[in-house]
Amino acid sequence: MDSTSSSGRTSGRVIPSVDRILVKLRNMIENQQYYEAHQLYRTVYFRYLNWKKFKELQDLLFEGAILLLSRDQFNSGADLAGLYLESLSKDPDVKTVVSREPQVYQRIGELFARIPAQTPERLNFMTLCFKLDAEVFDRGLLHYNLAVALFREKNFVDSRWHFLRSSPSSAEECCQMLVEYQVSQGSHTEVDLFVTQFILQVLCVRPVNLVSGSMDSLREAVNKEDCFGFPSLDRSRQHSLAKRTLSLYVLKHPKIGKQSPPFQSPLLNFCWFLLMAVTAGDPTLLQILANVYAPSLERDQEYRSYIKKIGHLYFGVPLPPQRPSGGIFGNLLQSLLDDGSDDEAPASSTQQRSQPSQLPRQSRPLRSVQAEELD
Repeated sequence: MDSTSSSGRTSGRVIPSVDRILVKLRNMIENQQYYEAHQLYRTVYFRYLNWKKFKELQDLLFEGAILLLSRDQFNSGADLAGLYLESLSKDPDVKTVVSREPQVYQRIGELFARIPAQTPERLNFMTLCFKLDAEVFDRGLLHYNLAVALFREKNFVDSRWHFLRSSPSSAEECCQMLVEYQVSQGSHTEVDLFVTQFILQVLCVRPVNLVSGSMDSLREAVNKEDCFGFPSLDRSRQHSLAKRTLSLYVLKHPKIGKQSPPFQSPLLNFCWFLLMAVTAGDPTLLQILANVYAPSLERDQEYRSYIKKIGHLYFGVPLPPQRPSGGIFGNLLQSLLDDGSDDEAPASSTQQRSQPSQLPRQSRPLRSVQAEELD
């Protein structure tokens, strides 16, 4: 029998009505008793944890965080937002809650958006997001909701970083971000560079749900094209995201407006055929594409390193051994850096990976990301 009876008692104590507590808290906020309201929320947090009233607690904390953040009480609001994440992680039924209520991800994105940018509170909240159990919380959906919030702020660099690690369902918003990013901050010669760099980098992210490919699967998949004109087989979530994003980008960009190849840009043709070749996983196809499009791939010195990484992940091509440098201490440092290249680590515009390139914009619209950074 549940320790909480229908009369609202737990272990002989009466549980206050959620509605009554909520009215009291709202009144305190209306009367600008922000400190008192914050302390009452924290008291309720610990009591509801003891009473195992997780659903009610999560609703209270979410609404409280939104109320305080909307009143510019950013420290208190961010604190409740962090407690909301903690209440999710401590809920024994959280797996059922997340699968049954996908709005949990939307709530996390809304809380993130309400916390002011460039503040320690936002960075702390984002860090807590990616400390949630990866077996319960879909990392792709977490990245997606943060990416959308950053895109709405026109923070293209950080939004793009999260879209790289997002779910395939984010392709529509990802395309909108890339198109607006290119149109607002790129030149007419960079229409293809923005999406090419994204496609190559997203394929360098460690594949999720990787399936094997073959020439037979490519031939079969060609006869079952998806709605974007690509072979229907997706090798991974990243492959699916890349296919959808490229298809939407070439269709919706005002300077392209074409659904399928041939395109005027050799790089766009290369990306299209590369995504088809990934379906087959035949390294011969990759080598042919790299040779045919070699002049165009020289437009960015990082393209070759991306292709090597893609060849390793999707075509089974061994990576060339890295040159040892700096002696034993340099090798130790490099190994530590390699071990720390986690694709789930939060990104911030203050981090080096988000800095724009110092090279002429015509040659590189974005700061290049080393292939190893996308592990």
